[in-house]
Amino acid sequence: MFTVPLWIFLKMTEIHPHEELLEAGSLCQFDDSLGRALFVSHQWLSIQHPDPSFEQLLVLQKALMDLISGACRVSLPPVIELWFGRLRLPSAADFNAQSLFLWYDYFSIPQSEENIESRQKAISSIPCYISQSFFFMILIPAVQHENGRILSFESWAERGWCRLESMARSLAREDGFRITVNVASSPTLTTDLGGLAKAPGKGLFSVEDDRKKSGKFSPDCLQTDPLESLVPNFSTEIDPSIDRHGFVTAKFLHENGFASVQERDAAGWSPICYAVLRDDPFLIEALVKNKADVNDSNRRAKNDAQLPKGLPLLSLAGTYNNNQAMKALLLAKANVNATDSLGGNALTASIGMGNKEAVQILCDANINPNVKLLPGTGAFKIACGFADVPTIQAIMTRLPANVNLRFALHFGLIFYANVDMVSFLLKSSADINEQLEVPMKKTGWWMLLKFLALRHRVSPSALTYLAYHHSGATPLMLSIITAKFDCASLLLASGARVDLKNRRGKTAADMVRETGAPISLRPAPKTNSERIFGI
Repeated sequence: MFTVPLWIFLKMTEIHPHEELLEAGSLCQFDDSLGRALFVSHQWLSIQHPDPSFEQLLVLQKALMDLISGACRVSLPPVIELWFGRLRLPSAADFNAQSLFLWYDYFSIPQSEENIESRQKAISSIPCYISQSFFFMILIPAVQHENGRILSFESWAERGWCRLESMARSLAREDGFRITVNVASSPTLTTDLGGLAKAPGKGLFSVEDDRKKSGKFSPDCLQTDPLESLVPNFSTEIDPSIDRHGFVTAKFLHENGFASVQERDAAGWSPICYAVLRDDPFLIEALVKNKADVNDSNRRAKNDAQLPKGLPLLSLAGTYNNNQAMKALLLAKANVNATDSLGGNALTASIGMGNKEAVQILCDANINPNVKLLPGTGAFKIACGFADVPTIQAIMTRLPANVNLRFALHFGLIFYANVDMVSFLLKSSADINEQLEVPMKKTGWWMLLKFLALRHRVSPSALTYLAYHHSGATPLMLSIITAKFDCASLLLASGARVDLKNRRGKTAADMVRETGAPISLRPAPKTNSERIFGI
């Protein structure tokens, strides 16, 4: 694969396409003996050009220089520590251990019309390039697309090609680091939480034909041949013209290594669990007719995908946006109110993955909307936490009795809030200066925050800092603590007070100083709110 040596990239002041860099001798064919590759995943600023004014790449240059020199470090977002614990963070030594070589599409893939064949070959090899890259860097500075939208992690995650790159990274290797760069001085470690439910084919593509092309890359990401119809020696006496359900069931069991519909594999999954992932209503119907349990669940947690033990089939379908499977399960009389080991049901699972259609389906099936997911979180707060505005709107429409805006901004900012969600909640009359309180009667959350606050005294982190300062915190304070600087800018532009103190007597300015947040607390006009912080 063609890459740019780091020392050449750091000297750039403008962007040049592959052909010009190749002619100038600025590209090299990477192999592991040279050092480490860094794959840059980003969103183009226009259909024709990735970064016309060198805005994105300037942020990347500064971030890499600071990481290499030790002027800044990759931090662990509170929500990632909450889900996965304290993961190892890359240090300056990791960036200096070997020479670095950047893979960036405009540099590494032929761009001219004369090189269409070479370009297609390079595009088809992207999963391979990602597998060779020790670092996977998501470059998402708040710059403006030609359509006027300010780019963000959310806009990146909508793109089909970006989803494909993320999926390829998750499947390609377990070592190395996945890093997000929004602000150059504050890179963060990121994971693929929820990413396995974001299918590339369901993402956005500037060219619709690319949607079909992306599907061809999935087997490449697995670095193996697809197994469908390749498992040998399938034989059955079932005549498909007489018993189509039985034939389909037998073939599915054979191809997936099962002897019966009741069998489970080493991961604790039965055949019907895998059938739900295929989103094939007829397959589910066939399995149920052949004695598969429509109320089955997994018997072991799958932590890397954040799937708890005892996850009902309906919840599994909602998690992966497999709504045809969900309808088939309901038609087969699946228990709509079945819960998992964390107390959640299909509604909470669907909300967590932004599956607004499932909200409608489950409400029509009279699901219980009052369940609480550990450590005591209701459906509306879960929707705010995962920051999907259409899902929040669906809950407001179908379950108005379950909507409570109190601390909705806080919950969102602790988890995955973005500018769109904060703006929506403000327009819905959420209190911009509300101060957080978690009473003892909220036992789960109270005990968790109490434990983390105590831990802060002996082993501090961003998560323990949040817990230590949560009482009396405003949305602005939480946006600073969680490094959601675009949200902080919007809150400031919308009139958030900077003089309020939390229960420990700290103001937002104190938190900016203590966390080193690269943000000014001077209000900016709303039209520029996303750009108040520097690179």
